[in-house]
Amino acid sequence: FACINWEEVAMVYSVFFSALLVIGRLIKPLDGIARAFGLKAVACIAGLSIVAFAGYIAVYFLAERSPLETRTFKFEKRLHLILFFALLILWIPCFLSVGPRITGDAGAMIGQAISGGLNDKNPVLYTLILRAVLLPFYNAGKITLGTYVYCSLQMIFVAFILSYMLAWLRKKGCSLIIVVFSLVFFSFPVFAAFSVTFWKDIPYGAVFVLYVVILYEICESKGEYLDKRANVLKLVAVCLALCFLRGSGWLVVLSSSLVLFFVYKKRFK
Repeated sequence: FACINWEEVAMVYSVFFSALLVIGRLIKPLDGIARAFGLKAVACIAGLSIVAFAGYIAVYFLAERSPLETRTFKFEKRLHLILFFALLILWIPCFLSVGPRITGDAGAMIGQAISGGLNDKNPVLYTLILRAVLLPFYNAGKITLGTYVYCSLQMIFVAFILSYMLAWLRKKGCSLIIVVFSLVFFSFPVFAAFSVTFWKDIPYGAVFVLYVVILYEICESKGEYLDKRANVLKLVAVCLALCFLRGSGWLVVLSSSLVLFFVYKKRFK
């Protein structure tokens, strides 16, 4: 990525992100945005852009000076398993103390999974997963136990993905200090609580982490990652999961896929 001017990228993204954030809060269902948008909104966008730009530049320089190894490593499955079980052990106290966290949408999602049909009210794949886990417990009159089983499976899935990402960072030459620090960061109660929350965004977010890893591999290898059929199948599987785990997931997949196609179109022939 030596040819990329990261300061310019950070500047453009800061303005774009700030504009979306401010305009999104100004849009009203009936009035639209024309009446609300004015000098105050422009000033907010400018202020947020400056703050965001400073943050992105700080992260960039920190990344440049981070304690990275001078060489890469093979992906260690043993390290992945160690991080996975360590994260589970750190999360279990939170799971035992708060149990399944029920959001406002949880009732509707559980109801549709048990007795409703498949529609766009909730993501299809998420509904099918809930149905596969909860329906047997519902039929047995043990729906509460079913929610505990589902949330424990979701916690295991999220821990597996996050620990995979940490092992992958080590493979890329990341210092063990950063890996351990990241593990400690993921052990904070907020991550444990989210991992046992009844919410479609939780598995979607975990799959999105895998998507970011794959996109990085594609960019780092200048598209050579796509030369292997197994890697293409991984990309397709993750893209499908993103599309069916969240209603807006297809927008993410479509936009990023178009960029990948135009940048690495020779690899798709």
